[in-house]
Amino acid sequence: MFPADTNIHDFERKKVIGRLKMCSKSLVFDPKDINKPIVKISLKDCIDILEWNNPLLSKISSHRNVICVDCKQYVDILEGNILAPYKFKGVS
Repeated sequence: MFPADTNIHDFERKKVIGRLKMCSKSLVFDPKDINKPIVKISLKDCIDILEWNNPLLSKISSHRNVICVDCKQYVDILEGNILAPYKFKGVS
């Protein structure tokens, strides 16, 4: 996972390795690094979910299995592996 505004120079620095899980009401990104937050995106807050087409695609995957999720807000959970209140973050 990485932000949509990532360019080729920032790709290695901003990428986060992990798993994307699709639940009945949300998408959950569970990073491999336990210090990174779990990101939960409610499906009702999703504006668009599309196949991602970008010049970086060849660096990410030899398959065309990359998606782009555009959403109104998302939630950071367990940042730094510390139990704390959820952080709701808006995306404009």
